Amino acid sequence: MRFSLQIFLSCLLFSLPHLVSAQSNDPARDVLLSRLKAHPQAYTYYLEEKIAEAVQELQSSQEQFENDAQFFNLMGVLQLKHKNFVGAATSFERAVLIEPNNAGAWLDLAIATLESGNYESATSYFDFIELNFHPPETVKKLIAGYKRRMHLASMPPKYWQNLLEFQIGRDTNANSGLQSAFIPVTLNGSTLELPLDPAFRARADNYAQLSIGTRYRRTSESKAYDFSFSAKHRGYKQEHAFTSTDFSSGVGMQSSSSLGIIGINAYGDFNSLAGKGLMRNVRVNTSLERAWKTCRYGFGAEVEWRRYVSLAGLNANVSWMQVAGACEHTVNGKTFQFAVIGRLGLDHPIATRAGGTTRRKELVVQLGSRLFPRLQADASVNFSNAYDSEGYSALLENNANRNLYRRNYRLQFTTPLDTDLDLTFRLDRNTIQSNLLLFQQSGNNFNLGLQRRF
Repeated sequence: MRFSLQIFLSCLLFSLPHLVSAQSNDPARDVLLSRLKAHPQAYTYYLEEKIAEAVQELQSSQEQFENDAQFFNLMGVLQLKHKNFVGAATSFERAVLIEPNNAGAWLDLAIATLESGNYESATSYFDFIELNFHPPETVKKLIAGYKRRMHLASMPPKYWQNLLEFQIGRDTNANSGLQSAFIPVTLNGSTLELPLDPAFRARADNYAQLSIGTRYRRTSESKAYDFSFSAKHRGYKQEHAFTSTDFSSGVGMQSSSSLGIIGINAYGDFNSLAGKGLMRNVRVNTSLERAWKTCRYGFGAEVEWRRYVSLAGLNANVSWMQVAGACEHTVNGKTFQFAVIGRLGLDHPIATRAGGTTRRKELVVQLGSRLFPRLQADASVNFSNAYDSEGYSALLENNANRNLYRRNYRLQFTTPLDTDLDLTFRLDRNTIQSNLLLFQQSGNNFNLGLQRRF
């Protein structure tokens, strides 16, 4: 019983959320706060989320608690939250020296030692716990999980990562068709509504899609090198003219510096439609990435050379500026990943093109979390606007400059079927709004897929 209670309290403390609200039903927070109240200044720092200052305050009064195992256990928990794993291991070691029968402190010591990278000592601590304290089944499973993690981490690095994915789905706008039944045409100051051939209206169809990708990544102390290649084929049941095949490859290098992580990447893409080449695209970008607490943020620039196989009049060079940020945070025991990407682009045509130069703006917001132990949910929204600098056509809205507003909403659920096999279900909503009715589109896409990593 002693072991179960100590392990329960220890695990509660170790899994505390980063944010402390004014009111909470979280017993882990209550345990920690009740112990911290004996140290008023450290308690205040903790409520202000100043974990490092709270640890320093405890350390300043350490001489008064040289024989208090609970004091060193408390300090170790705060150091764990501050990711000072070596310091936490030292504090938990003091706790077990003072109170050798404190099974919870031994478990905390083993976990902190593991997180510090000392797998050999961590393994010996886990073995000691299993041999001397006879832990309950739940704790045995916890220890087994940590041992598996250490085993995987000690294996030789795996440089190649491969992914095979098969999907079946339905697209309500398989042919990228228009929504309107007519097109307004301006002629000599008058507007005529011309009926649209039904062949150009949106049509739904079922499809099957097969994707394969591979990535090679090699790292050293301060550099990382990447190579990737992917291929995707989507075949429609009826809309064969819109069956597509895409190939993409990329190389990149990242290097650590005093400013942050500097990256240089190059990509090449080839797209085909109905077995005929559609577009070749080459992109080169550079970026600077930095860390802040549990977040990462960065800036980048990209140049894109877009070339169409048989539509040379659409060829263009596009320059982009980008800012991005991503954070991971735990709230009430659930970890959330959040990312925001903003891009500004200038699309320069190579030759004369309807609409002239186009200004582009993009905003991507992504949110992901594991809702249940075996269910991951990911949601994203993508807002993309384009503004032409010149009139598109004298026959459309009196030669108005075209504006496009693209919106994509995506929700995906993933559940594992095996160690390297996942089942996915995805929903997409796509819309294009424009001041020119000719370019307005919308459609929904949903699919069920299998992902195999190897």
